[in-house]
Amino acid sequence: MTREETAELIKVMQAFVDGKTIEWLAKNKMNCGIATDPVWNWVETAYRIKPEPTLVPWSKPEDVPMNCWVCCK
Repeated sequence: MTREETAELIKVMQAFVDGKTIEWLAKNKMNCGIATDPVWNWVETAYRIKPEPTLVPWSKPEDVPMNCWVCCK
């Protein structure tokens, strides 16, 4: 494991200590979920900080994806 990989794992663990939501993915079983009490088994499980949702404003009709419903008030 490189120093950069170790630094990334430390960021995830520090985020857990700071109260952020951590997601996990089992590498062999394809199971996933929210880590409420992680074991930190980095060999069999991948962990990440849950991404924050971003707001994408639709300022013009062309910005709205074709398969979305639009409600006008």
